[in-house]
Amino acid sequence: MKLMKNNSDMTYRETHKLTNKIYGYETFFINKLKNGDDNNVG
Repeated sequence: MKLMKNNSDMTYRETHKLTNKIYGYETFFINKLKNGDDNNVG
């Protein structure tokens, strides 16, 4: 987060969008793993 704030080329909106994108991918993969684990157990 510190690096993004120090990067003057990036606006707050772009940084926020990028963060949401990364968070969305993380959530997707975590859910995918959780669903996979549930299927393996069942």
